[in-house]
Amino acid sequence: MKIRNRLLLTYLTLLLAVILLLGLFLQSSLNEFFLVDLEKTLQKDAGVFASLINSEEDWQSDYTKAQVDRFAELFDARITLISNGGEVWADSAYDATRMNNHATRPEVVQALQGRIGTSSRHSATLEMDTLYLAYPVFAEEGVRGVIRISKSMTVVEEIISALERIILSGILIALFIGALISYFLAKTITNPIKEISQTADEIAGGNLEKRIFLNRRDEMGRLAWAINKMTEKLKEEIRTVRNRSQRLETILQNMVSGVLVISENGLVEGINPEAEKIFEISWEKIKHKPYQTFLRNYDFQESFDRILREGLRSELEFTIYYPQEKNVKAFFAPIYGEERVEQVVIVFHDVSRLKKLEKIKSDFVANASHELRTPLTAIKGFSETLLEGALQDENVSRRFVDIIDKEADRLIHLVNTLLDLSRLEQGKKDVFKPESLFLGEILEYCYQSMQNKAKESGIILKLEIPNPEKTVLADRNLLTQAVFNLVDNALKHSGNNGDVFLRVRYTEKEVLLEVEDKGKGIPPQETERIFERFYQVQHERPGDRKGTGLGLSIVKHIALLHEGTVEVESEVGRGSIFRIRLPNSR
Repeated sequence: MKIRNRLLLTYLTLLLAVILLLGLFLQSSLNEFFLVDLEKTLQKDAGVFASLINSEEDWQSDYTKAQVDRFAELFDARITLISNGGEVWADSAYDATRMNNHATRPEVVQALQGRIGTSSRHSATLEMDTLYLAYPVFAEEGVRGVIRISKSMTVVEEIISALERIILSGILIALFIGALISYFLAKTITNPIKEISQTADEIAGGNLEKRIFLNRRDEMGRLAWAINKMTEKLKEEIRTVRNRSQRLETILQNMVSGVLVISENGLVEGINPEAEKIFEISWEKIKHKPYQTFLRNYDFQESFDRILREGLRSELEFTIYYPQEKNVKAFFAPIYGEERVEQVVIVFHDVSRLKKLEKIKSDFVANASHELRTPLTAIKGFSETLLEGALQDENVSRRFVDIIDKEADRLIHLVNTLLDLSRLEQGKKDVFKPESLFLGEILEYCYQSMQNKAKESGIILKLEIPNPEKTVLADRNLLTQAVFNLVDNALKHSGNNGDVFLRVRYTEKEVLLEVEDKGKGIPPQETERIFERFYQVQHERPGDRKGTGLGLSIVKHIALLHEGTVEVESEVGRGSIFRIRLPNSR
């Protein structure tokens, strides 16, 4: 039931109860009033009649009986004379000789005792409700007799009935008016409640701009003010939470570390783009699914279960093999609920590159040590031989010193190459000095310079320049060094009687410098590493190594300085194509 209906029902119930009580009180009061008034009238009439006949000697005389009839008509009442023994001597409405002894009548009993007696009952003689009043008449010896005067209560009952009808009508009118007043009074209370309730529903539905406008200073007004104040505070709190959430979302979306949130039941509840990238999955496919659908690793599961049991932070490094092999480092952190760990946040770092760099670093140290040790060993060995007496033999000493000199030059060349590579990797400005160059001039110079070495190896070096006047923005020395390194690398690995092609091609956005050989080719698994320092293809025997393994690394960094790239296409047994891509300056 609505509050308005309950209030209306309450008001009407209270009003009806009050009016009924008031009606009953009025009815009772009116009954008592009219009875008392009628008793007073009868008592007064009885006193007047008593003073008249008290002096009469014989109450049974015709005169007394005539006086009874006359005064009964005058008083519009019934008068009965009763002896002190209860015998009826005269009666204005009935034959006294036929009436029974009245000594036992209640009012007569009281009168015979010297008091005015009253009684109301149904009269068997008159067959109507009657009020009797018995008035004692005294003599010297006591009560001489009783004057009983009675009057029908029909008039009183008619008056009371009329009054009851008036009271009932008043009650109905009062109830109708009370109902209207109660209805409007209930509306004055419930309308603000209704407005507050509707506004609260809209606020609960998310409309935080909604406000309650009540120009009242009572409890409703204070409630409206409190709700408006609460809404403002809620709006600010939501704005703060939203800002924090957006900042956190931005941080998670742009973190270079992968983040995964897993519930205590092992269901994925959140993941950021970097984690999607690491595991090559999407949020739509794993949302609220077990993490084992994409991450199956025994050590990871052990760490996850342990953090749920112990609630302590931990870290783990493991390897995933699908969809591709990766080394991953994970940091586990618990998120507590009221009494237990309810979620676990795992931060992932893809350390595959670091592992690869560690291996490259290890290989570089080993290769550099090997390259440096070879000439140093030769220098050390021949110098010790000379010191032990070979200096006395002029021919031997000259040959040894010549070898020491060549090994020293080789060592100096290796150190200078490492220094050049270091400067290129750091991108120092004093190394890179670009200018507008004719590509034909650069390639023709390299072609002529490498002809003798090609002929010594029985290789035909071919040059293809479709547009010799084409220019490119580049550093002359660095670009020349890059072309020299690619041609020298091709000549070393082409074998005897092969062909090496030096060519240039143009696209709308790029200039392509290509060196193609028909040598042994490079296995696919090694093409990614040939541009690393000191790296050489593994199918070559150590005794067949013809360089330091730094040339292609220098080419890569020269291309990067020119905002270009270097790439290779190779097939084992059919040869390779090395290609430098440079921006087309037109």
